[in-house]
Amino acid sequence: MRWYAERQALRQGHAERERASAQAQEILQGLRNGDQAGPIPSSGGRDLDAELAAFDRKVYAAQATMESSMTSELKTLGVPFFGTEQSAVVQDEEARNVENLSAARPKHSPVVTESQLLELRRRIVGHLEDLYRD
Repeated sequence: MRWYAERQALRQGHAERERASAQAQEILQGLRNGDQAGPIPSSGGRDLDAELAAFDRKVYAAQATMESSMTSELKTLGVPFFGTEQSAVVQDEEARNVENLSAARPKHSPVVTESQLLELRRRIVGHLEDLYRD
């Protein structure tokens, strides 16, 4: 929620800068009444877009680090589906071949796709939140 609020504040700051820049352009155009020179170049939205993209990258990196840390902690605690071996996880694109791969593997170690594993993890975390909400 804090990251979202910071992103919204950044966007609002951009909007305020654009308004101030437009006002400054109007004032300068009024002062340059008789000049035949072209319009005053502005920095445009590229700098603002770059700043917003940099903020988004920073938030994404922080979220990835947080997710990795939480996953390793839940794995250490022995929470189901957080200690799943990578050899039992296949890419979603390879889901068509899962039936063929599962037939060759032992029944106690079936193959699961990344999206299925993510859904199982979300469900287990939901159950834990329900159990330990207080």
